Amino acid sequence: MTAGAADTADIVVVGAGHNGLVCASYLARAGLDVVVLEQSDRPGGALWWTDWQGHQLERGAVEHSAVLTTGIVEDLDLARHGLEYRTRSVAAIHLFGDGTRIVIEETAEATAASIGELSVADGRAWLELAEIGALLLRAYALASDGWIPPPQVATAFARAVAGPRSRRLTDLTRMSAAELAQRWFEHPVVRSMVMFRAAFSSVAPWTPGSAAAFLLTVAGHGRRIGRPVGGSRAFVEALTASAGAAGATVRCGVTVDAVRRAGGSWRVHTSGDKTVIARRGVVSAMAPRPFLLDVLDGALAPRSRRRVERVQEVVDNVSQLTLAAAIDDPLCLPSFGRTELDAGAMWLLSEPSSATEAYSAALLGQLSATPATLVTFPSVADPGAAPAGGATMWADSFTARQLHGRPWSQRRDEASEAVWRTIDACLPGVRGHVRHEVLTTPDDLTGKNGAENAGNHVAPIPGQLLGARPAHGFGNHRSPIDGIYLTGAGTHPGGGVSGLPGRLCARAVLDDLGLGRTRRQRGADVVRQTSSSFRAARAVGR
Repeated sequence: MTAGAADTADIVVVGAGHNGLVCASYLARAGLDVVVLEQSDRPGGALWWTDWQGHQLERGAVEHSAVLTTGIVEDLDLARHGLEYRTRSVAAIHLFGDGTRIVIEETAEATAASIGELSVADGRAWLELAEIGALLLRAYALASDGWIPPPQVATAFARAVAGPRSRRLTDLTRMSAAELAQRWFEHPVVRSMVMFRAAFSSVAPWTPGSAAAFLLTVAGHGRRIGRPVGGSRAFVEALTASAGAAGATVRCGVTVDAVRRAGGSWRVHTSGDKTVIARRGVVSAMAPRPFLLDVLDGALAPRSRRRVERVQEVVDNVSQLTLAAAIDDPLCLPSFGRTELDAGAMWLLSEPSSATEAYSAALLGQLSATPATLVTFPSVADPGAAPAGGATMWADSFTARQLHGRPWSQRRDEASEAVWRTIDACLPGVRGHVRHEVLTTPDDLTGKNGAENAGNHVAPIPGQLLGARPAHGFGNHRSPIDGIYLTGAGTHPGGGVSGLPGRLCARAVLDDLGLGRTRRQRGADVVRQTSSSFRAARAVGR
């Protein structure tokens, strides 16, 4: 089927973000006729970049570590389509305005030693939480492989089969990051680091359940951390090529206005009064709320509609912005004497109180004076991101989704200046070598992919996780309507560059169409995964 000529398909995928492309690839590889419709002029969704005089400036995510653990890169043969990763084992360095440093090392013991330079007790607490968090990481891995219980079932299971440590885990995952930091750590710098890391799930550190994000961090030592050579462009191009090689058609510049049932099929109405017939189903990679409430054109039953209307996309008005910059001298970049740190993630706080101040400001609709900021220099690991003698920077900062008083369009310079104040405090000398910068505000991100919460689509809070993501009755990537499926960051397991929502959604479609696992095989998988969970819980609980 040629792009632009298709008017029928087995499956129509709405949205060519990376999860939509992953889903389309798996479906096409199973022999289905798949068309992907994308409103933007190129695929990628929130994986977005701008070119400036030979510099590739990233505007979305730069870390693609999660996808390296899934097998998706191998399943879809992305290396054959030009994808190559550079990996490191040291996760990050935390920098403070007074020169204090904490390194998140490859092992929990080495990280604890770094923390121990500030507080021996806090180093010991890190090690204990790493052991407790291992069960959460194991449960996350199992759920990401297809067993997706509702949150209350997961909690009951852990309490029933596990020992004291696992019972403590379920209590910890209900805490806010601020409460965990206060109960477990004593040094203000360590407490601020804990809250900063937890809040990178786009929820404020005082939000109940936000401690779980930190526990995944503390349990994640030893994993590969990777970025694609060629940045997001290379990843998106490889995914698009893989989908095309499998037989899928990707059509860009096409806005889907409505999806309506037509007998046993679905009519997908697009811009320009064109229609694509989906004979066997529709997969939405859009943010769930606008697709289900608006595009699906009244198909939801009243009870289901009310559930979707209650979905929280943004909590406490917290959002993110990115600042990308072209730099004229690589020698101005920070050097820590270790290549993995120079190329890695730098978590910046001008002072410990900045870990919470940015979120308080967001709640009030204000800009933080010195927001918590994550910085990296992509060209260090990938010299091709900049021309000879140049470099690139990427910064990600927390901010308000909606501003009080003046709109984002009138406060771009003010927001950029605030981010630079944090960078200047922790990484002096970089700013003077910036030749060009691109600020991407929450409004820009929403304009790009239509999601109010561009990174997660749905806030990752208790009640909107696992089999209840995005809402009760919409778990396991199925809607209550036969033939309508959901993928993307608003479905399990959530945001980040993992591709797992795409693969799990494809699995649901194939199972329902009789092209995947049989009912007996699905039952055997649940038994196997439950048994594995039981053993893991017992091992950690002892």
